[in-house]
Amino acid sequence: MYGTPGRSLALEIAGRLGLNPSVVSAARENLSAREAQLAEHLAKIDRDIRALEHEHRLATKERETLHQAEARMHQREDSLRQREETFRKRLNEELDTQVRQARKEIDTVVDDLKSKAAAMAALPRLVSTGETGTARSDARAAVDAIAKRILAGESASPLQSPDSGRPPPSALRNIAAGDRVIVGGLGLEAIVTAVHDGTADLDVRGKRMRASLRDLRLVGSPVTAPAGGTVKVHVELQPRENSPVDLNVIGCTVDEAIARAERFLDESLLSDQRVVRFIHGYGTGQLKRALNGFLQQHPLVARFATAPPEQGGGGVTVVELKD
Repeated sequence: MYGTPGRSLALEIAGRLGLNPSVVSAARENLSAREAQLAEHLAKIDRDIRALEHEHRLATKERETLHQAEARMHQREDSLRQREETFRKRLNEELDTQVRQARKEIDTVVDDLKSKAAAMAALPRLVSTGETGTARSDARAAVDAIAKRILAGESASPLQSPDSGRPPPSALRNIAAGDRVIVGGLGLEAIVTAVHDGTADLDVRGKRMRASLRDLRLVGSPVTAPAGGTVKVHVELQPRENSPVDLNVIGCTVDEAIARAERFLDESLLSDQRVVRFIHGYGTGQLKRALNGFLQQHPLVARFATAPPEQGGGGVTVVELKD
């Protein structure tokens, strides 16, 4: 190496090139003790330099590995933060939808009471205008109180009085068959049909599923009609017909694709379709990797795989849902 001290390799090169060994041996004997000592020191310096270079390469490789691990950790934290934000937005949207639906149902009940009161005018004490207005106001106040408690994350029963600041006893006991619960992460309301060791069988709008007891939040026992009551509300939810089996997320960002995929799987739960497809295209492969990570942890997914070539190949992922 030019510019660095080093011992002379002239005699070694001469021996390798075929010079008479006696000549090489005589030349070695002509070296003085000082020259031999200098050559030994220079050889030691050369060995030390090579060892330092090796350690430097190892340290550089370890530093690159640490940088890569740190980048992956930050990426994982960002992904978790984005998923948490997506779950929070979706849960708020679901709660808003439930509150609006509850208000519509109460308005329908009150309108029905008004119609009955007008038709039976011969019985003025059946349902008076004042009683109707009071019932409407009380119902709206109760729904507003329920909405505030739900948005605040409290485990309050919908049957709780709006002026009560303490949850009913049903919210404090263990989950049992017949209870109404909220499935954490999915935000779906379900009825517990059976309780096993650490898990529970659920009825979600006529569809069966199983979830861990840790993921369930108790809402209350099934609503029973009050004694002597004259008004009954029956809501029947039917699975939607012609539910789509394909979700195209080409052109979406990772966050948009994950949000749409999550909503799509929840809607597929209400249909009899057990095999769906995610169309993400090829591109850089980022969408496919993000969807695979999402599907691997989703509680409704039994298995998933890349579609066969005649169905889109690597640009499509086929997902099989749990029964």
